[in-house]
Amino acid sequence: MGISAAQQVKDDGIVIISLAVSNNASKAPLQSVATSENHVVIANSPRDESSMNALISTICKVDRKPGFIVSFSKSSRLRDHVIVTTHAWDDLSCALSCLHTKSCFSFNFKESSQVCELNHSNRMTSPKDLIMDFKYSYYELEFP
Repeated sequence: MGISAAQQVKDDGIVIISLAVSNNASKAPLQSVATSENHVVIANSPRDESSMNALISTICKVDRKPGFIVSFSKSSRLRDHVIVTTHAWDDLSCALSCLHTKSCFSFNFKESSQVCELNHSNRMTSPKDLIMDFKYSYYELEFP
């Protein structure tokens, strides 16, 4: 994709993330196509775990649409995807914490201790990790 074609796409509001899998990739050409320098990821190999995590994080941080829906599942939680554990007075304040964290797509709330766990995944991307847990309620953000 040429620079002018990339600019046309960016002007339409599409975010472009540049990815190179190479030991000797130059960052400058990738930055010229990407939406910003924060949207460039260079991996040494397809098995470069830190670069793949950087790519996932970059994708998750792309601006969200302003509207969202919160879905709810009582007596369950998503395990192994917590990015932040915090205190929240109620599930609404936990939802707001998730909404303000760009890499958050779901959260677990434990009402008895007011524990709010923000997750970087959800039941759609990690269905095997949604487990029954009577101490928690699971919520996820959906962007229509």
